[in-house]
Amino acid sequence: MSYLDEPGGVLVSLQDRARGDDALSGHLVLGALIGPDRALFALPVDLDLTDDARLEILVAPTAPHDQDLVEHLAPTAVLVRSLDASPDRRVALVTLAHGSRYTAVPPSVSMDRVLGALERSGDIWQGAVDLGLVPDVLDLDAMPSLARLVDIELLQRARLVSVLLGRAAREIASCPFSPRTDCLQAPFLPAVRR
Repeated sequence: MSYLDEPGGVLVSLQDRARGDDALSGHLVLGALIGPDRALFALPVDLDLTDDARLEILVAPTAPHDQDLVEHLAPTAVLVRSLDASPDRRVALVTLAHGSRYTAVPPSVSMDRVLGALERSGDIWQGAVDLGLVPDVLDLDAMPSLARLVDIELLQRARLVSVLLGRAAREIASCPFSPRTDCLQAPFLPAVRR
């Protein structure tokens, strides 16, 4: 079983919307969140991030529940880096426009430990794996999980709008404009204390 099948895991996909609008066609590479507003990706040798790419980070739980969302986060910076020992093994460190709800607190590591891991592995991604900062996702097949996300997003959009027309004034007054609601929604207006 891979982490993509484990409950509690998070799928992080670097996407290019110029290639397609859905999770499958836009997928470039799997990566990991390394903080609330940062993601790290090991870039394949044949993947060049060009100026015409419309990059987006797709983040979703690996075993989604009813209220979970598939996040589409915009990057504010994409730093492509490699070590002199392995210039072809590049990573992309992506700063996100806002934090993900699915982020975990990464383990705290000292600069000396990071330096040691980089010197031992000769590779930024492998160093991050060795330090426990990211799961090793390089050989995982993301397509089945991404296909599930397409279905989940369709269901989420179908449930987004609820229309109840021709209702009694009492029903509308008590739901959702009151702190006491009968419609299984949180109130839109705060409770008034008298």
